Amino acid sequence: MADAVATPATSRSQIATTHFHLWLRALNRTIAAAVRVRHERARRLRGDLTSTNGISPHHADLLVAEVEALVATGHARLPPIALDAREASVEERLLADASATQPLARLRCEADLDPFDVAALLIAAAPQIDTAYERLYGYLLDDLTRLAPSVELVLHLTRDGGLSEGARRLRLGAGGLLRRLGLLATADPLACEMRTVLQPAPGLVEWLLGGTACPPVPLADPQLLMSAAPIAGDACPPPQARRLLDAFDAVIGIWGSDPGRHDDAVIVLAAQAGFGVYRSLAAGREANWEVKLRREALAAAACNAVLWIDTRRLISAGLNGETLIGVLAALQQRIVLTGRTPWRPVALIGARPYADMWLTPEDSGDCWRETLGSLAPERAGPLSERFRFGWSERKAALRIATADVRSRTNGTVPDFGEALEQACRLVATPRVGASISVHAPRRTLRDLILPAGLHDQVSEIATLVAHAGRVDSAWGFGRLLGSEGSIKALFTGDPGTGKTLAAEAIAESAGLQLLKVDLSQVVSKWVGETEKNLEEVFDHAEQSHAALFFDEADALFGKRGEVRSGTDRYANLEVSYLLQRLEGFSGRLVILASNLRDEMDQAFTRRFQVSLHFPRPARAERERLWQLAFAAAPVEPGFDFARFAELDLTGGAIAIAARMAALLAAAEGSPHIRADHIADAIERQFRKEARLMAGGARYDGLSVARARC
Repeated sequence: MADAVATPATSRSQIATTHFHLWLRALNRTIAAAVRVRHERARRLRGDLTSTNGISPHHADLLVAEVEALVATGHARLPPIALDAREASVEERLLADASATQPLARLRCEADLDPFDVAALLIAAAPQIDTAYERLYGYLLDDLTRLAPSVELVLHLTRDGGLSEGARRLRLGAGGLLRRLGLLATADPLACEMRTVLQPAPGLVEWLLGGTACPPVPLADPQLLMSAAPIAGDACPPPQARRLLDAFDAVIGIWGSDPGRHDDAVIVLAAQAGFGVYRSLAAGREANWEVKLRREALAAAACNAVLWIDTRRLISAGLNGETLIGVLAALQQRIVLTGRTPWRPVALIGARPYADMWLTPEDSGDCWRETLGSLAPERAGPLSERFRFGWSERKAALRIATADVRSRTNGTVPDFGEALEQACRLVATPRVGASISVHAPRRTLRDLILPAGLHDQVSEIATLVAHAGRVDSAWGFGRLLGSEGSIKALFTGDPGTGKTLAAEAIAESAGLQLLKVDLSQVVSKWVGETEKNLEEVFDHAEQSHAALFFDEADALFGKRGEVRSGTDRYANLEVSYLLQRLEGFSGRLVILASNLRDEMDQAFTRRFQVSLHFPRPARAERERLWQLAFAAAPVEPGFDFARFAELDLTGGAIAIAARMAALLAAAEGSPHIRADHIADAIERQFRKEARLMAGGARYDGLSVARARC
C-alpha cells in the first residue's frame, strides 16, 4: 500500500483507487485489533466444549463474566476507523494533485457523511475489494456461515467511534442516511436486526474506484429540507407551537389556502425549535403508503426532524380516514400537518399534544430577502411580487441561477439578477396535466393591436399581477376582501378580436407560463366529475404559479337556470362550485374569455377585478394588423395595405387570410406575395365566414368582397 501511494497516479481511476485503498488501511487496523481481541477470547474458551453441540459449565461461566464485564466496563477498545496523521497528509496531497474531486471525497462532502457513515460504508464495500474480508468477518462474528457484512459487525467495529450504540443503530436503520440515499441496501427495508446484511448499492464500488464518472445513487435526500436560520418577517409561529415541538409526540396543524407558503411556515416553526424538516411523499393512491409513511417517520427521527405531511396527498386520494388516523397516531413522532382546509381528527389530536396555526396573506414575510442574502438584495422586492415561491422553490431557483452564472462567467456574477429571473421562470414551469396544455408565451404586448385605451388597460393587468401580493398582504386588503393576491380578468368580444393573444401577452409581460384549459378533458357527463377535474385544474395553477386561461368560458360559467330536471340541478351545482372556487383562487392570474357576454352568469361579474370588451378593429387597427401580418414576408414592392384595411375583418381573420395568401404564392412559385393572392385569400375567408357581400368592386381583375355588417 505504501508503494502504491508513493507511485504517481495519473488517471482518474488510479487516483480514486489509491484514495479508497488509503481508507482501507484504516479499516484494516481496526480489523486487526478486533482479531486480536477475538484470539484472546478463543484462547480462554478453548477446550471447554463438552460436545460438538454443547457448552460446558465453565464455558457458561466465562460467557456470564463476559456479558457482566460488558455492562460494567464496556467492550475491549478498538482503534476508530480513521486516517492517521501520515495518511491524512497523503490524502491531502492526493486530492490537491487531482484535477477533479475524487469519488470518496465527493461522497463525504455532498452526502454529508460523518465518520461513522464512512466507516459503515467501508465495512460493507471491503468484501467486494478482496474476499479475504469475508472470512475475517466470519471469524470476528464466531460464525463462518455469516461472511457478509452485517449490522452486528458494523456495530462491533465502530464501537469506539464516539457515538453511542443507540445512535449507531438508528443510523444503520431504514431512516439512516446510508439507507435513505440507497448507498447501503438490505433485504428488509424496515428491520434493523443484528443479523441484517448490509450491501453497497450496485455500481457504488466501481464508482468509488474511479471506474464510472457518475455515482449510482443520488448524493442528497430531496425530502430533507434544511433551514440555516429562522425566516424573518411576520411568519413566526405562536409560542404554544414552539413549546409543543419540544414534546416528542406533538402534532401541529398549519392551514391556509396558499400551499406555496406551507413549507416556509413549517421550516420557520422547526428552525426556531431547533429541528429539521422531513417532507413526506407518501400518497394515498400508493399500494404501500403505510410502509412508506412509517419509513419516512424513521428517517425524520434519524435526522432529528419533524415529519411534514401534506394531508391533501393522503386524504384527496379517497383514503380510509380511520386507517390513516390509526397509522398517524401510532407513529409517535413530531408531526406537522398542512392543507388548504383544516383536518383535525379527534382520535389523533385528542390523544397527543396539539397546536393549530392558520396562515393569512400577511404571514408571508420577506422570504426572498432571506433566501438571497447578499447575492442580489435589490431583486428581493420584485421577486417577492412576481414569484410567490415557497422555500423549496426559492432554493431551487437559486441553485439553477448560480450554476448558470458560473458556467457562463467563470464564477463571477455580473448577470446574476438576469439568471435568477430566468431560473424563477423555469421553476414556475408547471408539469403537464391531462386537462391543461402548457404554453411558454411567445407573443408580446407589441403584437397586440387594439385601440389605445384598451391596449393600456390590457398592459396594466401585468402590473396589477406584480403588485397584488404586496397589496393584499402588507397593505391589508387581503383581510378586507378575502383576497389571496390573485388577479381575475374577464375578456369578451367577437371571435378573432384578440382575447387569446391578449392573455398570452399578459402572461409574457408578467413572466408567467400560460395554462390553457382543455374543456373536453374537464367537462364530464358523470355527476361530480366536472367539479373534481376543475379542482385539479385550479390546484395545478396555484402550485405552478402560472396564469390560468379559460377560452370559451361561457361553456362552464353559463347562467344558472330554473330547475326543471335533475340535470338542471347538477348543472347549477357546477356553476355554484365555480363561483366559490374562483373567489377562493390563490394563484397569480386567471383569465376568462367568452364570445357571449350575455350568457355569463351575473354572479361572476363581482369576482373579476378587470372586465374588458374587445371590439372589432377599426380601419386604422386593421391596417396595422395587415402590416404586422406581412412584416417578415416577401410582399411585392409598393404594396398598399390601406385598400384592404377597408374590409371589415377581425385580427384573427386577417392573420388567417394573410397566411393563405402566402401559401397561394408559395404554391405558385412566385417570389413575392401579390395583391391578387391576398384578394383571393380574402374571398375565401368571407365564404368561410358566410358573410353577406355587397358590390362587385374589382382589384387587379378579381372581385374583392366588401362586407355589409
